Amino acid sequence: MSDMANQVSSQTQGAAASDLQQFRAQVGQVKQQALGLVEGLSDQAFQWRPGPRRWSIAECFEHLNLTVELYLPGMERAIETAQARGWRSNDAVRLGWLGRWMIDTIEPPAKRRFKAPGAFRPQRILPLSEAMPRFMKLRDELEERLRKAEGLDLQRAKIRSPAMPLVRFSLGETFAIVTTHDRRHLWQAGQVKQSADFPRD
Repeated sequence: MSDMANQVSSQTQGAAASDLQQFRAQVGQVKQQALGLVEGLSDQAFQWRPGPRRWSIAECFEHLNLTVELYLPGMERAIETAQARGWRSNDAVRLGWLGRWMIDTIEPPAKRRFKAPGAFRPQRILPLSEAMPRFMKLRDELEERLRKAEGLDLQRAKIRSPAMPLVRFSLGETFAIVTTHDRRHLWQAGQVKQSADFPRD
């Protein structure tokens, strides 16, 4: 079981606030990691691919941006529903078997490779000067959703998965999945940068 799964499943009464604080801290760490990863890179290096079926750093970032962009509306709807219906709770985030499996599987270092669903596949390659501001803006929006979720019932509020329309995750599970997913693909981008043939500026 991943550290995230252990941490989330072991929380007790009043832990929802600390779960959200933990997720916010992880988003902050992701932003710092991303900035360090691309510091000093040219667009050539940013867009360089280590192989014909391997993503560039730019494609990793576009995939991460698409993922958060697709999840944000569902997060917002779940938060608005919980607020409107008075669903409040201090209970900890609890992971269902599918959420736990996803987090255990995608937590870096990657154990398995997956083909991204169509809507999540990078369709364009933005220059670094556009990709990074977009990355940071979307993480700012994710942090805002985490703040708005404080005090709400993170288990009762549900989100339909953009990747699997028949599957619904709790709001808490969704936060855990999205933050873990960010870490996975930043790790992947870091592996690209460590490739022997990576263009050094």
